[in-house]
Amino acid sequence: MNRVLVTGGAGTIGAAVVRRLLRDPDYEVRVSDQREAPQWMREGCEVHTGDLRLLDEARTATQGCSHVIHLAAIVGGIANFHKLPHTLTEVNNALYNAIFRAALDEDVERFQAAWKASRCEVCFAHDIYLTRLGTRDRACRWPPGCLRCGRTGVRPRPPARFPPP
Repeated sequence: MNRVLVTGGAGTIGAAVVRRLLRDPDYEVRVSDQREAPQWMREGCEVHTGDLRLLDEARTATQGCSHVIHLAAIVGGIANFHKLPHTLTEVNNALYNAIFRAALDEDVERFQAAWKASRCEVCFAHDIYLTRLGTRDRACRWPPGCLRCGRTGVRPRPPARFPPP
């Protein structure tokens, strides 16, 4: 049985990841967030509440986990970043540094993190997932087509399941 830590699990993206993991009997789920977890999450997961910027809290959260999905961050879009660039950078770097150090110390098998909003797509011709991290045009549209072959008709699609180690 694999135990997966989802940091930021009470957030929008984190909750979606937790819901998906709870449907898979191969994983036990631990959620770590500063916010209170909803009732359904407290019933189905082990919940850790703490400030993951602190290395001791990050170590407590990762203890016994084979996988870490790091989604905890201060967010709020580009407007929030322009208002508080130093604060957001400082806090998010501290979160990343502590949880990454704790994961290394715990010798987790797999570490996945999301640093910025991106779009995951699949090219049906190549059956490969593409993550668009490139520049959008002025209308905030991603360039069309597969990054490998240029074929249009690429559709947004989340990964089918949590990738195996």
